[in-house]
Amino acid sequence: MSPVDGIVGATLVEPGDAVEYGQDLVRIEMIGAVASSGAEGPA
Repeated sequence: MSPVDGIVGATLVEPGDAVEYGQDLVRIEMIGAVASSGAEGPA
């Protein structure tokens, strides 16, 4: 279960890699996220 809604944007480990508890495995791209470029969303 993911703590946010989104899609898998990148995998951070390869199949067969040893991983540790708590290690990030994928990067989630949040759906409907506002970019932090300073632009404001719709009014």
